[in-house]
Amino acid sequence: MLVWAEPYALTVVKNPKAKKCSGSKRRAFRKFGVFDDDLDLAHRFLKTVRQMKTLGVLIVFDEHVVECLEKLLDENMVEKIAVVHLKFPQGDKIEFEELIEHAHFGYCTVLTRPHLLKYIPSRDVEEVSLVGEIAVARRKLRPAHLVAFSRTPLKAVY
Repeated sequence: MLVWAEPYALTVVKNPKAKKCSGSKRRAFRKFGVFDDDLDLAHRFLKTVRQMKTLGVLIVFDEHVVECLEKLLDENMVEKIAVVHLKFPQGDKIEFEELIEHAHFGYCTVLTRPHLLKYIPSRDVEEVSLVGEIAVARRKLRPAHLVAFSRTPLKAVY
């Protein structure tokens, strides 16, 4: 199983066992025509999962990475990836094993503190549960044809 994480997301994780990776604005501009490192990170993650023919978990701190990933996602890849979106206040930490335990393939899982649930848009939540001191909000990943394009225009996607 392939586990990638944004550099800032790893500051919230204790004992990380994930590959730290970030996107490149230059590479994104050459491929898509926009300077967006989040788009490049999402594209490289999906491309690597496809090439390795394995399951993949992406740990992110930035919501924009999740948006970019869904814009590039096709129906064949939905069940092969899991996204864990961390929304913790500065200084909070979560164990890596606990984080991976909450990752479900085909879903975007938001892990946060209960008092921060009000900052997650209700359209982005299908189910919410409380596990100890961690609130777990989950929704299915939406393939590209179901996502309304928002911030990042895409020139060419393959």
